[in-house]
Amino acid sequence: MYKLITLLLVLIITPLNFLIAQNSKERIEKAIVKAKEENKYVFVNYTSRSCELSDKFKEQIQNDACKELYDKSYVIVNVELSKEEAENYLETKSIRNNSFPFWYILDENGNFIDISIDMNGNNIGYPTSKKMVDKYVKILEKTSKMSDKQLHTIANSFHKANNEYYYSSK
Repeated sequence: MYKLITLLLVLIITPLNFLIAQNSKERIEKAIVKAKEENKYVFVNYTSRSCELSDKFKEQIQNDACKELYDKSYVIVNVELSKEEAENYLETKSIRNNSFPFWYILDENGNFIDISIDMNGNNIGYPTSKKMVDKYVKILEKTSKMSDKQLHTIANSFHKANNEYYYSSK
């Protein structure tokens, strides 16, 4: 009986994982088309259902203070992975601090512009320190249409969420 249930689960989950991957690819391709039409970049955010920081990052980019700022520069695609998918993905990559979320930015032609993983394999993902927030904001500065004041709004939103007191004076 156990073998039968396991077999049924494998037969159900395997095609489902393929559909999730296919759905993600299609959503990213549609976002690239939309980005080209709207003269924006694509912000692809990979999250894990089992990761608190993934939820926190999605909240940050969708909160009242920041959503409009992101929406002016990016078409955002959130790709949510199950715990198993996330673990499998991380096993195949050389990512230190195996963590979610991780994200990358594409131009309107689908070319990579930047990624949350630095040259040493460290993932900024959800920036949890002033240094990481500064790195994140530098990437936004390079890839967005945000003014200095808007970038400071984003930085301050992360600092506040992290209970830090590095608020910008701008």
